Amino acid sequence: MDTTTGPYTSPALRIPSPLLVTTCIKLLVVAPGLVVHPPILVKVVHMYNNYFVDITDHALDADTGSHVLLEGNYFNRVLQPSLSGRSGIVFGPTSAAMNTQCKATLGRDCASNTLLGSGQLAGASNGNAIGYFNNNAVKGASVMDPSKVGAYVQNNAGTGKIN
Repeated sequence: MDTTTGPYTSPALRIPSPLLVTTCIKLLVVAPGLVVHPPILVKVVHMYNNYFVDITDHALDADTGSHVLLEGNYFNRVLQPSLSGRSGIVFGPTSAAMNTQCKATLGRDCASNTLLGSGQLAGASNGNAIGYFNNNAVKGASVMDPSKVGAYVQNNAGTGKIN
């Protein structure tokens, strides 16, 4: 399993423009609070096809200056998939109607997030976030059907699993 803890520092901070960070196909288990708290220039985070399971607190905390696009993620028994009232801008569709909001910017619909035995994706319906994801990496992302994410990630992600 890929694990990141503590404050994030990177040579990327020397890049003179905002940096897009993508996190996909990760297994996140019993992690109290995966915090999207961007360093100075990392403000745009595309999270797709991640499997969150058995998290007894929150999974996403979009802090000041962050713009997050969550799509095709699978939240299984997550108390609070995201926190509301945070200052970051988050779009995490959970319906076909929300998915279509991505079409104008991405040239494709977003993939819905799946919430099984989980709370709501609170504070994750701000369509203004989509405008920050107009590059080819996001437009061309191969986002799998979220119903397949749990099994795929458990079989293919983690320590020692290289595909």
